Amino acid sequence: MFCQNINKVKVTGSYEIRIETNMTKEDTREKARELAMINAIENEFGTYVGQDADIMLENGKMSYNIIGTTKVRGEWIRTIECKFDEANRKIEGQYGDEYETWITCNIKGIAKRAKPKANIEFQTLNCPDSKCRTTNFFSGESLYLHFKSPENGFLNIFLSDGTTVFRLLPYDYMTDNYLKAVYVTGDKEYLFFSEDNQYFDSEIVDDYELFTLKDKEFNSLYIVFAEDVYAKPMLDNSQVITEYKENYRLPKSLDHENFIDWLSDNRAVMDSFQVRKIKISISKQ
Repeated sequence: MFCQNINKVKVTGSYEIRIETNMTKEDTREKARELAMINAIENEFGTYVGQDADIMLENGKMSYNIIGTTKVRGEWIRTIECKFDEANRKIEGQYGDEYETWITCNIKGIAKRAKPKANIEFQTLNCPDSKCRTTNFFSGESLYLHFKSPENGFLNIFLSDGTTVFRLLPYDYMTDNYLKAVYVTGDKEYLFFSEDNQYFDSEIVDDYELFTLKDKEFNSLYIVFAEDVYAKPMLDNSQVITEYKENYRLPKSLDHENFIDWLSDNRAVMDSFQVRKIKISISKQ
């Protein structure tokens, strides 16, 4: 009996970062975790160098993975353990002693060497035009997404508020043929969440408006793409919301932890499976 070897290994990393005046503690922890993951991957698979022949694009594919904006030779599969330590340090300031807060993230996980993946393009917009590119939205503004891939493949789009993850694409009322994902054609431009742009059979486009009850909050948009079809996560049905506008509803959703587990399971078994993340802000008018 034989089993598939996809070169999965246990990795460890750490990173220390200072809380800056324009960063919250939550922002700093997220950044420290991201950089600790990069450190763990670099410890095992080496550092990305732009001139390396095996890193360059070939036939529309990239031989590296991207965490944040950093290119690395490996792909993070699953987090086993993640711990944060916080320390206050005294420094000599302009007017005497001052204190800085530093956060250290120590992380353990499973990773594998990066394999060539489609070099996809994507951008969030607040109007159905390329000039409206933005990651900063006001409550009540519409969300659109531009997408293009060099390869044919299957696409899902999710939005997470850190607790709940909402599936934005496929649309809620698409036929069973699109239950798992939508099929996109290589080299074709797509503008999603616009009623004027329909690409699929029996398509009823969901147009989305972002809203918040806070002065400002941050959400994350996840673009999930693979050249082969993959299983969908278990979703809760959409529901009507009353605190925003009459007859508006939330898309189908799942718990954030279950979503991360679903991503990890697909990363582990599919070389073409990739997840790209865009952090967006939503502010009150």
